[in-house]
Amino acid sequence: MVELKEILKMEVIDKAGQEVGKVKEIEFDETRGQIKNVTIDLDECLFSNEKRTVGYDQIRNITDNVLLNIVIDLDH
Repeated sequence: MVELKEILKMEVIDKAGQEVGKVKEIEFDETRGQIKNVTIDLDECLFSNEKRTVGYDQIRNITDNVLLNIVIDLDH
């Protein structure tokens, strides 16, 4: 089992296999004992500070990285 502090700064990979950024913040639902949302610092460009928040239902798996079950478009 992965601890919450280990998830911070993990690489995030979308459904297309694209590395989209790193975990910036985690919102945890203490009542349910599960992650509610994860905020990602997107890898759009060096000086970008754009973030994207994804819900727990959009996360496929968390192991050595966070795998999403959605595609994140970095070209918008």
